[in-house]
Amino acid sequence: MSTPQVLVVEDDPSIQRFIALALEEEPLAFSIVSTAADAMRHLRTAPVQLLLTDLMLPGASGADLMAALRADASLGPVARIAVLSAGLDAATRERLQALGAWRMLAKPVSLQELLACVRDALSPQGPPAAIPPGAPAAPTPVPAASAGWTAEERWAVDAHFGGDPGLFTAFQRSCCSQFPKDRVDGLQAFSNADWRALRRLAHSLKSVFAMLGRTGPSRCAAELEAACLQGDAQRIASAWHELSQHLTADVEAEK
Repeated sequence: MSTPQVLVVEDDPSIQRFIALALEEEPLAFSIVSTAADAMRHLRTAPVQLLLTDLMLPGASGADLMAALRADASLGPVARIAVLSAGLDAATRERLQALGAWRMLAKPVSLQELLACVRDALSPQGPPAAIPPGAPAAPTPVPAASAGWTAEERWAVDAHFGGDPGLFTAFQRSCCSQFPKDRVDGLQAFSNADWRALRRLAHSLKSVFAMLGRTGPSRCAAELEAACLQGDAQRIASAWHELSQHLTADVEAEK
């Protein structure tokens, strides 16, 4: 039996890392690309059983990608399409269903939801048992650093990482490595008054900070996203200044 193939379309490096950490022990092969155009190139040469795509992408959106799949017979077949989004309102869900979405996952997605989606998509006979046959897995060792975690961070470990502190720590480190680049990209977008790029960054950071148990920074990113959508320069400046400070503080705290 051939190895199931999964294609992930996600432009945020921190979310890419989370998905990779979640899937690396699963009996499947996965590829991660950052744009709809890259996904279409991949699908022309390699059919997949599951396409997992973010909705807000640079350039063409996840919805545009789904529309292209329906319109272009040269693209490889996709058994199921799942959509990740932080903006799944009723109208968006209806539109995605019309485009062929099999499942929709709200960001920030938990480890359990992500794995359930992937396992269901790759198991036509139904989802596998919650605990695979065989000896139970050894408990995940708790990193020493967890002693200094906040209550919100401990909640995030349970809510988004299946109670696995090692996975949370790996994701946290990955995010702190990415934050300096996020700050540079945000500063460039702010300096150029590129509200669309700044909104996309804020949209991603809203979910990333929520997954880290950082409620305040997540709300700040949501405020910046809303301000960019409205084109309110004064609100944008205030929200970006605050979010930039959060990005810097998290990197300093990790040192």
